Amino acid sequence: RVGLTTGDLEFAMISANMACGNSLGSEVPLTNIAKTFKRYLDEMVSHKQKTSEFLGRPLLQAILNLMGESQNPLVLTGDVINQEAYLQASDENGTRPMCNASVYFLRMWIGFLLCEYEFAEKMGEQSRVIEEEPTYEGYLHVYFEGMTALALLVSDKRNARRRRLATARRRYKKLKKFAELAPENCLAHLNLVEAEFAVLSGKHAKAIQKYSIANALANEQGLVATQALVNERQARYLMRRGDETKGMVLMQRAYELFSTWGCRMKLNHLEQEFPGLK
Repeated sequence: RVGLTTGDLEFAMISANMACGNSLGSEVPLTNIAKTFKRYLDEMVSHKQKTSEFLGRPLLQAILNLMGESQNPLVLTGDVINQEAYLQASDENGTRPMCNASVYFLRMWIGFLLCEYEFAEKMGEQSRVIEEEPTYEGYLHVYFEGMTALALLVSDKRNARRRRLATARRRYKKLKKFAELAPENCLAHLNLVEAEFAVLSGKHAKAIQKYSIANALANEQGLVATQALVNERQARYLMRRGDETKGMVLMQRAYELFSTWGCRMKLNHLEQEFPGLK
């Protein structure tokens, strides 16, 4: 708004991209972000802010993928960009490192939500450069790479165990530092990671305690997608232990929270896996 008022269009459009990215990181309802971002993108085109437009398109496409508006949610191709053409263009215009990292990071996030953990792991490895920037993407990369490593350790305890455990511990250590600096943003994530570590260690009581704390913190901070993920992860844990009844109660709650966030992609995924959800 200040940039548009003063005529500094470049600053205005860079700020618009950051605002929409932070809105996604803050778990604002996806439909609201998409509506706002589309308006900003039109402004970028209108004012010929090509760099901001180029940098913003993957994020908007990822939001649309989360909303279920793509044929293959793991690929950032749809109404806003074509992933292959975008990556080729980033090579040609010299923006490759960060643009490519942003694409791979967003695909990691989506892959994790779809329980495509090996895919998410690969995308995470290809996007670590994004942590060099002080943005929501850098923080969430740490969080989701750690969660991905833990999910793979829980589901397959033999393959690449040492490497994945090292990754999970390294990500957890960095996440703790973030939580010290911004507890209101990070504590829910930190406690979810600690719950997953407890699951891996076979510490049932601690796992349930940490899931409960993570759920309460996410609810308190309005992090609806995090709260949904907490419920889903705890549900899957309980189901693996044979508690189908309580597990399905929590999975239904996760479904409702993902619906509140507007993540049709995840609802489709859960409906396919658990037909009784609604």
